[in-house]
Amino acid sequence: MKKTVILTASLILFTMQIIAQEILDTAYLGCSYRFTLMSDTIEKTKSIKDADMRLLTGNKCSKFYSYTTFVRDSFMNSIPNEKEFFLDMMAKNGFDDFRKQHPLGETYKIYVSHNDQTILYTDIIMTSRISYKEPVPKQNWKILNEIKEIAGYKCQKATCTFRGRDYAAWFTREIPVNEGPWKFNGLPGLIVKVYDTQEHYDFELYAVNKIKKAVVIEENNYKNVSINDHIKMRRDVIKNPIPFGKVTDNEGNIVIVKPLQYDVMERDVK
Repeated sequence: MKKTVILTASLILFTMQIIAQEILDTAYLGCSYRFTLMSDTIEKTKSIKDADMRLLTGNKCSKFYSYTTFVRDSFMNSIPNEKEFFLDMMAKNGFDDFRKQHPLGETYKIYVSHNDQTILYTDIIMTSRISYKEPVPKQNWKILNEIKEIAGYKCQKATCTFRGRDYAAWFTREIPVNEGPWKFNGLPGLIVKVYDTQEHYDFELYAVNKIKKAVVIEENNYKNVSINDHIKMRRDVIKNPIPFGKVTDNEGNIVIVKPLQYDVMERDVK
């Protein structure tokens, strides 16, 4: 039976706004990662959560973000009267079909300042735009002697425990950049693949390009929160995925939405 998600227009359209931007740096390297999530840790169900996460690396800073979300938002912002367009698409095809045609990836962005070694983390959680700063976290990597090829690069294995999870990473000395996806860093080469040992979260590189691209930050009135507040908000969404709307079938009957069966990446922040 076909189900349709009915949400308030303000929630659905919250990320589809034209926002002023500030140029922070010019990136010389662009890396594309595929992010896989075990969306149901009980049934062991894995899915590609975001097929195109991007790491832009410059001399002053780097940025990690979802290109999938960027493309979707750019498409919506290019349409006159995008609110009416979106609601019309919803009425004709349903929310699920719209999401398939215009997928929404991860909503967070991570900016790393190489000068003062700090992270600016921004995110959109339901109708809240939040941000926090923290020192670049250090992972105590143990470099092993295991070698294998990934994405065409000779990679070496390393392991660490970070904020409540055990991770394995594969890095390549062929690209002398000590960064990687998300908050991972500190290895003597680009992190090509990294995953927790329970295989709940997995980032894997599939493309590297030399580029000349502006690293921009959106000038938006984010609310400053603590990292622990952010994690609590993320967990609340997992427990209650649709707090401002309802799910109905094609006969108008309300369908119960169960909590999502996975946990946040950062289980333990001290």
